[in-house]
Amino acid sequence: MSVSRIIERHGLVVHRDIGNTFIITPDTADKIRKLVEQSVSLVDVAAELGCSVLEAKRLASTLALKGRKGFIGGVSGRKIVRRYLREDLDDLVARLHALPVVRSEVPTWSIENEAKRKRRSVAGMMAAALMNEVEAFRMPGRAALSDLRFRRPEKRTRGKASAVGRSSIPSDAMSKSEFDALTRIRAHGVGYLLSTGHLKFYKGQDAWLERSSAMEFHARFINVIHYLMHSGLGRRAASDKVREVGLPLLAKYEDLHAIIAERSSFEAIIGPVWKPSTAQLGRWREFSALTAEHCKSLVVPQVPSDLATPICTSSRKIGFDVQIVDDYFIFIVDLSAKIGWRRKAYTRYRGEIHRALGSFVWEEDQDRTIASARASHSSELEKIVRELSVIIPFFRYKMP
Repeated sequence: MSVSRIIERHGLVVHRDIGNTFIITPDTADKIRKLVEQSVSLVDVAAELGCSVLEAKRLASTLALKGRKGFIGGVSGRKIVRRYLREDLDDLVARLHALPVVRSEVPTWSIENEAKRKRRSVAGMMAAALMNEVEAFRMPGRAALSDLRFRRPEKRTRGKASAVGRSSIPSDAMSKSEFDALTRIRAHGVGYLLSTGHLKFYKGQDAWLERSSAMEFHARFINVIHYLMHSGLGRRAASDKVREVGLPLLAKYEDLHAIIAERSSFEAIIGPVWKPSTAQLGRWREFSALTAEHCKSLVVPQVPSDLATPICTSSRKIGFDVQIVDDYFIFIVDLSAKIGWRRKAYTRYRGEIHRALGSFVWEEDQDRTIASARASHSSELEKIVRELSVIIPFFRYKMP
């Protein structure tokens, strides 16, 4: 921090003469001299904050980028010597002592591990903790930046299902996997809808969506190609029909990686859209409860999608479609050769999978393997869900 910044920060009065030279009164000079004399060297700063001298130096630079320019620099020989202003150092020490003490029930790890995980410098994590930008804890009995602890993320084993299934989320939040199952719009399209305001993040967390905004979007818009394909058209025929009738779209395909239109426009130009009845919605809630009990890793949307709802694990390694026709649910499991990771597991565990899916009818040839089943009563629905729960581990575990 230069003398001019000290003058500006403390509201000191100075004047410039015709030659653009500062004219400083004796009182102002005394105040500046006092601030400089009271400034603290990096060695003493490191001792008070509990970090190394190099970290104290880098911390000053990092805080300066955040707008807290609480240090001064002077020339000593050929070196620039930095010092902290006393008042700023006292504020940082107070912030450090104000951090909560680490608790035994909270799993934590060191600042070095947290910096590595977030790909930031240690000084950057120190600055973030002091500015309350991240959750941090200090050790009991001693407040030192180098001893800060951060909440350790849960350890996950890649390719292996959790023993308790998916992590629970708040009832007013929706995972992006559930939104995908509901609308067939994936990450790229979700990002676009967030940028346009059609969707909202849940309380600022980029992992979840605000459920109300997601449900409002589903009620207003329809995935046109998905709907037409499950109405019996091929993908090319469905695309040609959209172009022929001049259906107004929400955005270009490049923006959403999907063809989305308003339901009102679709019904006015193409025809009525299927809507689940009250009885079908009740049966869907029953199905959702059964999967929550027996297949915790499956992502089941709050309401069924249009005509066919894809149900997958959050890893997408195994899934099936659910269609609702009149009073019964149709389950379709596609294990065809074109789906490589599923085919590999199916080939290895073919006998066990066939025995587990006793309610399913198989259609199998060289390139196509489809298993399907119908459920019209609660007992049949529970039986099928239990059968599906048996085969999920074959696909969730990492294949050799």
